[in-house]
Amino acid sequence: MKIGFRGTRDGMTGQQKEALRQVLAEYRPDEFHHGDFVGADAEAHEIVRRAYSGTRIVIHPPIKKTLRAFCQGDELRPARGYIARNRDIVGTCDMLVAAPKSMEEQLGGTWAVIRYARIRGMTTVVLHPEAEGARAELANDGAGGDLRRSR
Repeated sequence: MKIGFRGTRDGMTGQQKEALRQVLAEYRPDEFHHGDFVGADAEAHEIVRRAYSGTRIVIHPPIKKTLRAFCQGDELRPARGYIARNRDIVGTCDMLVAAPKSMEEQLGGTWAVIRYARIRGMTTVVLHPEAEGARAELANDGAGGDLRRSR
């Protein structure tokens, strides 16, 4: 399985990090793709690298280097603009895991990727900033469930 990841540049909360660990333990991805942003992307990269050394990490860097984390992965894709890079991540993966800064304010790049993945019918796991566990949301029917109970 190929998991794509996008998250807030402000970094994940402790709850989001734990939820990500739960998702990774359940799905054990062969590949993990991320956008190489400071904050949540870099944190997710380290979690995957430490816990799943056999998982291939594919980096989709942005052209603009200001907020780039410069993580060292197994494959570096060509740098692209934010929108193109985010669509590449969605188009390449089987599932999107996202760590937004807020559930109320659904603005910014992370929420744009979530909306795009849902439009494409991709399974989307949103790691809520304050909630225990993750919430899986299927784009095609909008149903959600607690991963700890639904699988």
